[in-house]
Amino acid sequence: MATAKIASVIVRGVDVFNVRITATAKAGRTLTIGLPDEAELWADTRVLVRAVLGDRLALAGFDVAVAVEIDRGTRGNKVPRLTPSHRRGISGLDLPIALAVAAAIRGEAPAADFAHGCLSLRGAIRTAAGGYLAAEAALAEGLVALLGPDSPERMPRHRWAETLDKALRGGRGERPDTAEVEDPRRDEADLADLRLTEDGHRRLVAALTAGLGITLYGKHGAGLTMLARRIGGLLGPTTADERRAIRRVASAAAMPSGHGRPFRAPHHTVSVAGLAGTEAGIGEVQLASAGVLYLDMLAEFSRPALEALDASLSRTSGWPPVVAVAGLYPETTAGHLERIDRVRSRHCPVWITLAGGEGQAYSTAETAQAIARARASAVFGQDMAAPIADRLAAALAGLDGAETVTEAHRAEARACLRPALRVL
Repeated sequence: MATAKIASVIVRGVDVFNVRITATAKAGRTLTIGLPDEAELWADTRVLVRAVLGDRLALAGFDVAVAVEIDRGTRGNKVPRLTPSHRRGISGLDLPIALAVAAAIRGEAPAADFAHGCLSLRGAIRTAAGGYLAAEAALAEGLVALLGPDSPERMPRHRWAETLDKALRGGRGERPDTAEVEDPRRDEADLADLRLTEDGHRRLVAALTAGLGITLYGKHGAGLTMLARRIGGLLGPTTADERRAIRRVASAAAMPSGHGRPFRAPHHTVSVAGLAGTEAGIGEVQLASAGVLYLDMLAEFSRPALEALDASLSRTSGWPPVVAVAGLYPETTAGHLERIDRVRSRHCPVWITLAGGEGQAYSTAETAQAIARARASAVFGQDMAAPIADRLAAALAGLDGAETVTEAHRAEARACLRPALRVL
């Protein structure tokens, strides 16, 4: 009897659970994976492993039992056992299970200590959802993950292989860990493409200085979406922690992370799960981490979506902050405002009215410099737990270069937060 062990992870959202895969082979003709009552859960993996190893290693001549054990560690009983809800998260175990089975049949050590990836019936490998998270988990254990060839280079060091045959030979060489390397800035559209009134520009600078969301109000065609798209370029370069968070979320959603800060603009018909995510899935709010979430036609979002949005944006830990931007139009009524008041007042409190071609052009560079000066001023504190009005008043005082926050700044802050619904 021969035994082989290999490490991997199960991914649920951005939560990662370490697993240990143990394959034991002896003379026989069966392949079992997991516990008997998990047979349906592993049916696809069992078919794949049989298909890619059957001819190579005469799998039919062996009785192979594969145990998949979650390393609970500090997780306690958070994941007591595998269930059908884990099906997407366990797709990355195809590769490590195949490697463990092959090693057990051969009576040798697996080709890798840690692996994560999906298999095809012909033995091709692709990176599973959560590949970045898997590489991080391997690095934390002092190991190098073996992944598919489509894994991005901007992630912790890892090896890769295009096919199972190459994976059985150890895969290709390591790629470096570039998590600390700043993404090249994409070409941001300049704010000067728009025209803003002096008051609108001042409110924009104050809101972003204080880290507050914005409600944009104006006619269709006044430039609401154009301004929302340019806000990411005013937030400054991403930090190393923000880059990691952006890549984790994109990896868990099986999406490319791109460069710079994310911009997400879900349609108002989006489902609750699509907007706020689920325990096992990633939603638009998470995909906007460290970036901008544009809620165009906020008044048209369903009440359940608004409630889920409020709960998701209110989370204070575990995610980089999201700048929420709401879009409202002249057809918005007082009744609409009342329905969205909780989301708008808590997450998009600063009201900016756009009047089409009125106003003047302000470049992205000068606007970013104004935000930096306001944040660097002595009067502006970084206490993000302070009431919204106090943070905004301090930002306005910092923008003026004042030594103290005056009553005039407080009154202006209250005016910025007060809905100014009117037909343009």
